[in-house]
Amino acid sequence: MKTDCGYLRNGMFVEPTATNGKFKPCCLMFSPNKNHTSDTVEEQIGLMNNPEYLYENFKDDVCYKCNQQEKINSTSGARIDSLKTVIKNHIKPGQVTFLQVAFSAFCNFKCLYCGPHSSTEWNNDVEAMTKQNIMFDHMQIKTTPQETFVREKETINDLKKLDLSELREVGVFGGEPFMTRHLDEFLNILVEKGNPKNIIIQINTNASVFPKDNIINSLLKFDTVDLRISGESVGGLAEYIRNGLIWDTYNKNINKWKQLSQEYSNIELKLHMAHCVYNINKLQETEEWLLDNKLEPYNAFVRDPDYTDARKILSVKHIKECVDRIKKLKTEAIREPTIKFLTNNYYNQEALSNYRDFTQKLDNIRGTSLQKVNSELYNWTFLE
Repeated sequence: MKTDCGYLRNGMFVEPTATNGKFKPCCLMFSPNKNHTSDTVEEQIGLMNNPEYLYENFKDDVCYKCNQQEKINSTSGARIDSLKTVIKNHIKPGQVTFLQVAFSAFCNFKCLYCGPHSSTEWNNDVEAMTKQNIMFDHMQIKTTPQETFVREKETINDLKKLDLSELREVGVFGGEPFMTRHLDEFLNILVEKGNPKNIIIQINTNASVFPKDNIINSLLKFDTVDLRISGESVGGLAEYIRNGLIWDTYNKNINKWKQLSQEYSNIELKLHMAHCVYNINKLQETEEWLLDNKLEPYNAFVRDPDYTDARKILSVKHIKECVDRIKKLKTEAIREPTIKFLTNNYYNQEALSNYRDFTQKLDNIRGTSLQKVNSELYNWTFLE
């Protein structure tokens, strides 16, 4: 049982811009073909009951991310924690316990490690690249802002078919969730078809917009609102990595969430940190800001595209410099996992070349400058 996965048996993730099926067990599964995804909720529930649909069979390919994460922390993680929930509540295979929904790719940011698969804001950059004959394999327009509205409605109709009586955990991703036009209807479905007092709802937000009162009122009905505010850097570097972010607006909205969490105990705030090559040498600055704001960190590590993975781009010398700095951090929850992540060195010249190519070309298109916001990283990766 310990080698199984709660998501494979009881999970459903709705893709924002699916090309190989609209549904799969979780957001972490890499699904390059139709063998592990479904076009309908009925098909996906069928896979949940397939005895061959096992983590042991998938851990080296489609479930690679969990496999890697468990090398950093062998006692917890998405797979292990989900299995604990299933066992604790005696939930049978095929019953939806974990629901993850990325309604669409409708977003107002274009983060460096993201792309048009999850953000329509990338479309203009992709069009500019195309005009200049700049080609990156994953940089292809997947959907338009207009089409995302239809995709959201399709998702709502699919979710209405589900039995949510055993629902325990919900993840709401984007795009940007608080820009979702059907978010209010979605929350009402969870309340009506599930038991909100048994449900933890996780929402990942870029904190660019603050939701209206009706959304807040719905969220207060759930056992826990795990609100994860995306961010792994501060000031100009944050605006560079998360293109579209306005630092002052970001901080104002975080303060609103902090006030709300003080008033309502079911709202818990975390800083969802996506550690990548662009921020890894500046974690001390981020930690100072995090501690000042009394936010709890949640670590994620960017492994692809290859030009965003710090381990593949930075030399052994510069990795050591980063590790030495990270050892001085006060926050163990950031310090220890990040050191473990960086000690797996995958440095290679092809990834470095891709990083330089991508960074230079995108800076030219956007009118941004890595050298201006992180001169040290620029010197490490372009001049040394």
